[in-house]
Amino acid sequence: MVLAFGANARQSDTTLYHSSLVPGEVNIPVGDAPNPFFEPVPEYPGGIDNLYQYFTARFQYPAKARKKNIQGRVIVSMIVEKDGRITNARIERGISPVLDNEALKLVNASPKWKPGTVNGKAVRVQRTLPINFCLASNKISY
Repeated sequence: MVLAFGANARQSDTTLYHSSLVPGEVNIPVGDAPNPFFEPVPEYPGGIDNLYQYFTARFQYPAKARKKNIQGRVIVSMIVEKDGRITNARIERGISPVLDNEALKLVNASPKWKPGTVNGKAVRVQRTLPINFCLASNKISY
């Protein structure tokens, strides 16, 4: 679901939109100008399942977290730029400094995404991404 305001809004290059992958959260465009609808939302090449496969293939559970039996969900926010680069990744809700840092490393190292668009033009979009760390399977999921 996407909420937006302003049907005849002017778009500026500094407008930032918001989209969430956290289950149960609403996608809300936000910015410094009235917000038009944006579609499609930014997407990792091949979709969300490919993103988590990418994360799992590059992830090694930190020994410190394994020893302390730390697992759970980290929520990362990031900006998908007009060219698909990921910038401004930060932890919105963490579980431990060790796994929070791993989540940031994975997000910051991801390849370019397909950017979101408004009226056919690429726009900057803030995404919220849940990353679940599970000791039993040594996998990452959403």
